[in-house]
Amino acid sequence: MKRVLSRTLAAFIACLMFMSALGVNVSAAETSDTDKATKLEQIKELLSAITYDEYSARYSNIARGTSKVTIKGSDYNASETTAKVTVNPSDVDGSNGSVLVPEEGDVTFNFNMQTEGMYKITIEYYPYPGRSTTIERALLIDGKYPFKESRYLSLSGVWKDKYLEGEGTSRGFELDMYGNELRPTKTESPEWRTMDFIESTGYYLEPFEFYISAGDHTLTLGEVKEPIIIKSITLQPAEDTISYSEYKSKYDAKGAKTADAEPVRIQAEHPDASSAQIIYPLNDRTSAITEPQDPSLVCLNTIGGDKWQTVGDWVRWSFTVPETGYYRIALRYLQNFSSGLYVSRKIKIDGEVPFAEAKKCKFNYNDDWSVQTLGNGETEYEFYLEAGKDHMIEMEVVLGDMADILHQVEVAMTTLNNYYLKILMLTGPTPDIYRTYKFDEQLPEVFMGLQTYSKLFYKISDELEAIIGSKGENSVILDNTAFLLSRMNSDYQIAKNFSTFKDYIGSLGTWIMNTKNQPLLLDYIEFTPAGSKLPQANANFWQAFAHEFSSFIMSFFADYNSLGAKDNGTGKDLPTVETWIFSGRDQTQIVRSMINDDFMSAYNIKIDLKLVAGGTLLPATLSGTGPDIALSQGSGDIINYAIRSAVMGINPAAYEPEEGKTYTDAELDTMAKNREIFSDYDQIVAERYDPSALIPLTLYGKSYGLPETQSFSMLFYRMDILAKIGIEVPETWDDVYAIIPALQNNNLQFGMPNSLAGTLLFMYQKNEPLYKPAVNDNPLTYGMQINLDSNVALDSFKQMCEFITMYNFPKDYDFANRFRSGEMPIGIADYTTYSLLTIFAPEIRGLWEFTLIPGTPDASGQVNHSVNSGVSAVMMMRGCKDVESAWTFMKWWTGEQAQGRYGNELLALLGPSGRHPTANLNALYKQPWPSADRKNLEEGFKHLTSTPEMPGGYIISRDVQFAFLKVYNDNTVPIETLLNYIEDMNKELSRKREEFNLPTLDDPTTWQTAQK
Repeated sequence: MKRVLSRTLAAFIACLMFMSALGVNVSAAETSDTDKATKLEQIKELLSAITYDEYSARYSNIARGTSKVTIKGSDYNASETTAKVTVNPSDVDGSNGSVLVPEEGDVTFNFNMQTEGMYKITIEYYPYPGRSTTIERALLIDGKYPFKESRYLSLSGVWKDKYLEGEGTSRGFELDMYGNELRPTKTESPEWRTMDFIESTGYYLEPFEFYISAGDHTLTLGEVKEPIIIKSITLQPAEDTISYSEYKSKYDAKGAKTADAEPVRIQAEHPDASSAQIIYPLNDRTSAITEPQDPSLVCLNTIGGDKWQTVGDWVRWSFTVPETGYYRIALRYLQNFSSGLYVSRKIKIDGEVPFAEAKKCKFNYNDDWSVQTLGNGETEYEFYLEAGKDHMIEMEVVLGDMADILHQVEVAMTTLNNYYLKILMLTGPTPDIYRTYKFDEQLPEVFMGLQTYSKLFYKISDELEAIIGSKGENSVILDNTAFLLSRMNSDYQIAKNFSTFKDYIGSLGTWIMNTKNQPLLLDYIEFTPAGSKLPQANANFWQAFAHEFSSFIMSFFADYNSLGAKDNGTGKDLPTVETWIFSGRDQTQIVRSMINDDFMSAYNIKIDLKLVAGGTLLPATLSGTGPDIALSQGSGDIINYAIRSAVMGINPAAYEPEEGKTYTDAELDTMAKNREIFSDYDQIVAERYDPSALIPLTLYGKSYGLPETQSFSMLFYRMDILAKIGIEVPETWDDVYAIIPALQNNNLQFGMPNSLAGTLLFMYQKNEPLYKPAVNDNPLTYGMQINLDSNVALDSFKQMCEFITMYNFPKDYDFANRFRSGEMPIGIADYTTYSLLTIFAPEIRGLWEFTLIPGTPDASGQVNHSVNSGVSAVMMMRGCKDVESAWTFMKWWTGEQAQGRYGNELLALLGPSGRHPTANLNALYKQPWPSADRKNLEEGFKHLTSTPEMPGGYIISRDVQFAFLKVYNDNTVPIETLLNYIEDMNKELSRKREEFNLPTLDDPTTWQTAQK
């Protein structure tokens, strides 16, 4: 495995000061001497990085520059560029003078600035198709990061809906067999775009301004994610946007008047383009007057909602007006998402922000639909538009006036988190309230800082009240935090409230993430002359009654399971597959939408999707009322159903006649038909999955499920804390032993799995299987006997126990919480914890990374990083009525396109915490992973193994847990303790195997043959 921090750099990092502003994703790489020196300089720079606020204050006395420099993309510095670039890519129109930069590697440009000053940086780029997500790059000037925010610069892509014309369509939307509108196909449609570099979190409404001295310089764009074509980079002085009054005066002086024309209305569900794949038309039934509306049919009549809430996401529409003059812009919208708050949008007309106030237009909270003209609450903005010209209006998600509030809270939260860590390293996680720690002497900056930030939070709360107009639930966390900090003014109070202090820091992070979401649902946009009557916002009583009554009547006739299906032209009913899903309602709605939009129209197969509670599958199967397909089943459950003949095999080998068994002609015909249906199994699994994903779903050559998700453990670590205490990221378990003293001297912990999970870590890294080999080469005897009594297995169990008992690693812990607070700066956790930390701990963004778990060297010195993985899968029940249709659905659902869209939809709904751990490798890697993290994840997949599911296998984890707890609680000898459970495990394995007519240890034929 390529190392994240090489040993060459460890000594240097150990002597660096701990900087709260640290943050970088250092790629895992074994570097050459030259690369090490380069990385050394970058890490040094990042450890001392300042914020943009500090940067601006440092250069506050520098005026804006007077020069302008434009760099052609093709004029890159080849000697300093590490990316494999392509000049003037032939597959892109207008690419002359440009350079295609792939996702991996950096590109560097030289430039000369004539005059010193502050300059904004503008890039003309083409979002080359990649992983269908936002482009991100890091910016370095003269090889250094100017400030820490320059590590995350975002550039949006362009997506367009494909509208259709002709029979079977309506308003450009394709129709299903009943007349329901189908969601149009959205494709990545790149175009040349020009953007200023601005902070990606939305905390700054204006572009960054960089200090550039006179003379020669370099500008480097570092890899983060997604390829990009660069045509030009321009450094020029920023210009302040004129105010609305100046804008109005400008056109009044030219004789502009209010347009004498009828209102022009554009339907929001028909955008020209958007920045994200998941911003698409939606169906709204909450209002009778949403346009268009139907009591029984699905009309795609809105756009946005929670799919259009992330800072930087935009939607663009085209329109024309009949007369030249001033127009108001009125919107019918629903903003019942952010209770007590408003959401904001930046408005661009023909690619430009017309005046400063248009950068942060507000849309207030309301339980019902609203009609609002763009304005500031007192003045309705009038926009000058010319007739006979194709215009564009673009609305972009911004934080508006909330940006400064959120920024202040996040900066304060980061500092408070550092205070918590410093107290923790002095007192441990549970301070003694009766001990005198002398915080005022030991940690004077923390002691005084708590009171300073108490005052700051009261001030922020007052500012928030002024913005939203009242005190409410959104200011409660700020007031409570301020009150808590004010009380922490003595040793006793700090120790007493230390745990609550930690909880409040977590609550602040959650509040920031929730408040940053800016959802808005749009029905239409209307350009109307001033003085015109605004459209009706909500239906009157009779309109609402007629709509609801009609919808109720039509609900008795609508076939909801056929939504999205097209006429098959045969006159026959469509085949139906009953499918059960066991996840949440939100996830179920996504799957239902995908089935309607994509699957039904492509295959003309009805999917009767039902959300059912966990535990209902078994009784339903026993009673004969179960589904055809069950989604998201654990591998253990699938094999347990399979050995009871409740699940169908899905590979041809499952239907090969068994030697010595008699079959009827009908049975042979069915088996031959099933072999034909599942003939593409081998090709499917070879293209989609890592081989380890199939092991838990296969029993004696027969496979019973297609993997949906696959996850495994990786090593998470806080780079800032490891740098402070002077330790490196461990590559082997010997390295782990070496860092334990430094961790414990600072009251810090290492997160280590225990019981069977911890034991298997060491066993699999020593190539030791969980079960003994098959007897006499009879594959049916595999799984007959446990292998935990081998010397290697016993040593592995002992090693796991000693980490907990001798080295005091915690037995039970919440890794995400302790990792966030810093008390557990390094530990082993499932890689899906990455998604949780991304949204759960925004204050430590860039301060942590994940890599391979520590490994075990073999005799040659090669380090084995093997790790066990777990899967969930979709299975076909034995009573399935239409095997071919069910198999078609299983293949579609686990395919790259469906899994990719499901992952994108979850991200849109749940944010970064909704990243889907799909087992489909192509779909997984096309999710928006930063380049360095994706490389680490890809490397992790190279070291996967899995434990086969065997009859009676449940007893193993249970007994190993009992053995571990006995060692932990009673201080017994690990090896002797585990040996006492071996017989019990083998007996249970034999009992279950006898139940299902499989060879056992007591079977004379099997066992005696083995002895010979």
